Amino acid sequence: MRTMVKLTVSCLLVLMALVSVAPAVASGDAGVAFYQFRGDYLGAPGTVHEARIEYQVEGRTVLTKWFTFSVEEGGAATFPVPDAASVASLASNPAAASSLEIHVYVGEILVDSLDASRFEEYNARLEQTDPAAVARLLRGHLREVEEVAAAGLAVAPPRAIPQETAGPQLTSKVLDPCIRGCLQDYLDCAKNGGGSGCEQQHYYCLLGCPNYDTDGDGVVNGSDNCDTVPNANQANCDGDSWGDVCDSLNANYQNITGEQTCWTDKDTHFPYAYFTFEHHVEWLERDVSSCGAPDRWKQRVRQDNDCSLISDFDCCIGLRYSISAVGDDPFYWCSAQIRDYNYCH
Repeated sequence: MRTMVKLTVSCLLVLMALVSVAPAVASGDAGVAFYQFRGDYLGAPGTVHEARIEYQVEGRTVLTKWFTFSVEEGGAATFPVPDAASVASLASNPAAASSLEIHVYVGEILVDSLDASRFEEYNARLEQTDPAAVARLLRGHLREVEEVAAAGLAVAPPRAIPQETAGPQLTSKVLDPCIRGCLQDYLDCAKNGGGSGCEQQHYYCLLGCPNYDTDGDGVVNGSDNCDTVPNANQANCDGDSWGDVCDSLNANYQNITGEQTCWTDKDTHFPYAYFTFEHHVEWLERDVSSCGAPDRWKQRVRQDNDCSLISDFDCCIGLRYSISAVGDDPFYWCSAQIRDYNYCH
């Protein structure tokens, strides 16, 4: 009889799939199951992690399986483990399955615990899902077991599945300390009923981890010039600290002209009895990087002068030192024909 079990901690953290079957050929085990971890905290494809699964019956650890695994495309990692029935049989108690608990660790982080009642719950859920992907893994594993048995060799782990290792010597290097801390904070938040706020908190926490790849482009945050938008090529035409895909200005502008007068602007203030003349200057900037951005004109108010009870010319000519400082003629720019006309680009 084939039993299928699916374990979900949260959509953010860990998704596991278990498939158990009749006794595996020539292995002596009661069955084989497949675990699948899936979570953004696992990092980029190819990242190597360590994990262990502890099986407890009636509060006693009857089996611990140690693994190293490499993250697959899509942020998952899959490997075979003994199924529930074969583990329960180690306790030499027909009713042992009812007290079975499975504790799953990534490094030293306990990501979840599964008891017998939750086995039934996940069985029911899996009946409504498509187990095709896990079924393909299972068929491949059983086919390999048969081939190995026919050759008279020891049973090998499934192809494309990370090798099982002998492992109490494995350490907790699986996660960078910063990433591990973010994961633990998330688990604590979730246990305390933080809801969707835990996911947002986890996201921003990981952004601050230099060895985490937030956008999944294969470049860790500490080296990524745009850590929230994928840009594996790290294109950065202007050579600043931001990659092209998230840079609001892809250019390196430098002045190619000095400041020049473009407007002696009059502003009248109502209901107050005074007015202001402003000296506007502009200059031309050119992109000197490889981005190819167009030239642009920039401007600023260099000086202003508040006046009352005098003529417009007298108020404007109060800007004479500022206008002269940029090499322009204050009498020209304050003349009746020119003042208060905007000649800026």
